[in-house]
Amino acid sequence: MGSDNAEALKDVGLMKLHLLGTFAPGRPLQAQLMIRHPNFNGMQMDQITRLFTPARFIRTIDATYDGTAVFHLDSDISLSTDPVITFGFVPDRKGTMQLVVHDSDNALFNHSFDVPAG
Repeated sequence: MGSDNAEALKDVGLMKLHLLGTFAPGRPLQAQLMIRHPNFNGMQMDQITRLFTPARFIRTIDATYDGTAVFHLDSDISLSTDPVITFGFVPDRKGTMQLVVHDSDNALFNHSFDVPAG
């Protein structure tokens, strides 16, 4: 983790999705989700102020493909800073991957991606 909490929160919630392989309807496909989030666990101490950074971490991630659930993740303080999550799914046609992320500050991050990207 960096030393500047404001910088760590600058792009919080920004997401990218990369397909790992070639899209083919009805064939398994892996995807890699990258989320900008500091995932402060509440145990990091500022070495200058000697105060602890308040906890702020991803609580849940829900992924759907054209309205069908792909995965649900319940998380806690153990998820890394700017996590990268790889998962698989079977798209039966071109569609939309919808990602909804909630964090411990009740922030909501919502993003959709065309699969395959246009």
